[in-house]
Amino acid sequence: MVNEDSYLVPPKLLEAFRRDGVVVLPGVFTEEEILEAKTGLATTLKIHEVDVQDLEKTAGNLRKLSTTGGSGGVLDIFYAPWKLRLSENPRFFSAISQLWAATYAEGRASSKGGVCMDVRRGTMEGQGEEREEERGIDATDDEQPLYAHPHGPFDPRRGYFYLDRCGFRVPDRISAQHAKGKRPLQRSLTPHLDCCPAALYTSDKAVPRWRPVQSFVALTDNLGPQTGGFECVKGWHRTFQSWADHRPTCRQTGKAAPCVGDFTPIRPVEDAEVIARFAPVYYQAGSVIAFDWRIPHANATHHVGPEPRQVSYASFLPDVPVNREYARRQAQRFYNGLQPDDQWKENSDSREVYGDGSVFEFSDLGRRLLGFGAEEVSLRAENEIGALERGDAGREDNLCRFSGRRQPGDPCSAGQKRECGKQGCT
Repeated sequence: MVNEDSYLVPPKLLEAFRRDGVVVLPGVFTEEEILEAKTGLATTLKIHEVDVQDLEKTAGNLRKLSTTGGSGGVLDIFYAPWKLRLSENPRFFSAISQLWAATYAEGRASSKGGVCMDVRRGTMEGQGEEREEERGIDATDDEQPLYAHPHGPFDPRRGYFYLDRCGFRVPDRISAQHAKGKRPLQRSLTPHLDCCPAALYTSDKAVPRWRPVQSFVALTDNLGPQTGGFECVKGWHRTFQSWADHRPTCRQTGKAAPCVGDFTPIRPVEDAEVIARFAPVYYQAGSVIAFDWRIPHANATHHVGPEPRQVSYASFLPDVPVNREYARRQAQRFYNGLQPDDQWKENSDSREVYGDGSVFEFSDLGRRLLGFGAEEVSLRAENEIGALERGDAGREDNLCRFSGRRQPGDPCSAGQKRECGKQGCT
């Protein structure tokens, strides 16, 4: 029987996460929840003229949803209701909270913000002191340097969404049918890190963030090799720093290894020792796969399986100062109908892409994970920023006060009106 609000991570899986830097958490989501998500994804794709029942004819339209050039089957679907519903699931956040508590938290944060939950039960908590039996984690002294970081101690029961993409990787035969020239529709996600090893805690991003544990929700089983699934180097977080300190420069140029944003490719020649250790990680639908941000990862070179590999990339950010600012801006972009701009893109096109997130009605937990309670959102300020970003300044008569989006006639949809509440629409 699945508890609706909690997910208890067994001690052996906490130990596995500390040892391997990656863990499969089975059964976080029920069969019904996964079916609902898959149905929702199929509906979303149908809107974009992709019929999951007829990929031979329609899969080519996936190209319009990818800003990664088809890499990994990653699609720019961020705000679809089915996806947000997965992210606000209390069992999901409870599980990640326990991983934080076992690794990076190192105590309680004294500042307020984010959501407070019981780490073990996944339920909302007040400001009281966390009891040791609730924490249930015995981090050994020799592990402390492994999880040391400059952000200070934080409460593992508090955090924010990291709104991310989804994955829908079709089998190679489908990808080949929709190739353009020699380039297939999709390809593998190259081995990489989502951090810069030489500058782990610095960033050239306008609004940086710290995501020490990455994760995704499995919508389909992945139980065999070369089926488009997740691969990584287990245990690399334990040797990461020594490797980063002595990582060879590029052979041809003599320059340091590249890092774009926080995307670091693992090079086939200079980083051959890392490449050699990649191995697949198998899991069943409904699982959450979580991994340390220092773990090199990819997905399989080929997908020879019969069905698309489907995942929802979704993570959480600890409640530390750098993430509070990121969460504020993320929520602002969400409410203004703008997609996140933190993720890597293959090209340098910086045009804003509009999402439909403002129509989603979050649960109380979801609102807090987004970073705002209903009374804390300054709608007018957000709309002014949104108008400037879109070049709509001075045309507020056509803006919905809640979403910041210009629409003819009544500028707010029914869903937006419900979400606006007392704020109303202009």
